[in-house]
Amino acid sequence: GSMRRTKSLESTHESTPSSPGGNRRSLESQIRTLQREVLLMRRKIAIMEEETRRDRWGIRYSRRMCLTSNFLLGLWIFWTRLLQHVQKQKKSDLFMGVFVPPFKREPKNPLRTILMDGCTKAISKSWVFFFGAIMISRSRLWKKNVGLALSTSYSLYLAIFSHFLPWTNYFNMFSNLLYITATWTNNNTNQDTTLEDYIDDDQE
Repeated sequence: GSMRRTKSLESTHESTPSSPGGNRRSLESQIRTLQREVLLMRRKIAIMEEETRRDRWGIRYSRRMCLTSNFLLGLWIFWTRLLQHVQKQKKSDLFMGVFVPPFKREPKNPLRTILMDGCTKAISKSWVFFFGAIMISRSRLWKKNVGLALSTSYSLYLAIFSHFLPWTNYFNMFSNLLYITATWTNNNTNQDTTLEDYIDDDQE
């Protein structure tokens, strides 16, 4: 009996010094695993930031394209309608409006009246695109939606029913739809994909 107790004590004494080494190796293994996970997480964050940056650039580009298209279309319609109104006027009225003798005082300048009437008619045909561009440039979502709805519907009306600058209006509708699609895609991506999804995908 005493021999067995002696052997058991010796075996316990021999196994005790190996315990710190095993713990050290286990701790080092856990540290290496943790370092790999941190490195992996950093890569996933970088990928997520890159995709977010790319989506923001797409929205920014489509928004500028939409604003430029609406503003230029409104400007083009304004000058077109104004010139059409001026061309319909009598040449004598235009001549008298430009070359009024200094000693002769007219109660109304014909050229000024023609230009005022022309600007009024031109604005009545183009204000929708200027107003739409202003609303699209706002930060509130409902204002953007109002601007896009007005601009797209008026372009559709001019292209199909009035046959006025059809291809220009089609391009304006395309610009509006491009901005709508980019915004909708970005919102869905942000709602459906999070950092946890990136991490979970990699762990799988």
